[in-house]
Amino acid sequence: MALSLMKCPRIRLISRATPVYEMLEGWSEDITGCRSFDEFPEAAQKYILRLEELVNCRISSIGVGPGREATVIRFPLLGE
Repeated sequence: MALSLMKCPRIRLISRATPVYEMLEGWSEDITGCRSFDEFPEAAQKYILRLEELVNCRISSIGVGPGREATVIRFPLLGE
């Protein structure tokens, strides 16, 4: 028996939500070589910090490319 999505209380709340758009400065610099947060362009740093504010959660790592080595670790998950 399929559950109707409209019977889910959260779906009803979301259906009445109004999106809030926020414009942030972009960047055109290549960040694939960045290996620390400080190496990001200022606009990229501000973007990440704003995301953290909006979701009320620290962003521990940021992928900057397809490989494992292409990851900027801000806050080590294992407390290193």
